Amino acid sequence: MNNLYEKIIEKLNSISADYELIKLPEDIDDSVEEHMAFHGDDMSKANVNLVYKTDKGFVVIQKRGDTHIDNKKLRKVLGSSSVRFANEDEMGQLGLEPGIVPITGYDLPIYLDKHLLEVDSLFYCN
Repeated sequence: MNNLYEKIIEKLNSISADYELIKLPEDIDDSVEEHMAFHGDDMSKANVNLVYKTDKGFVVIQKRGDTHIDNKKLRKVLGSSSVRFANEDEMGQLGLEPGIVPITGYDLPIYLDKHLLEVDSLFYCN
């Protein structure tokens, strides 16, 4: 078991989160759409995690799969003059891979889009 996986399980257990680990087929594509098709649910139930670089450092934004992030509003919320997606090299330096950003287990600030609170259950799809 890798260290990040262990951190995720430890964090979920420490907050008494109700979760289930679902084994995905080995040949499944990384796309959120394919993951949600596998689960037989729509994009509103997908929890997507995005890593942004700001002038103040890196942050993770968690959003629903059927919503979009408004960068102008994000800059205002973060009090930052610039925001952009972290590139592949930066992701590697953070110990993360593009397309595979877990819900927790890393030392970055996490911001939740309020639309995540509108559904009763979510699939983490990264």
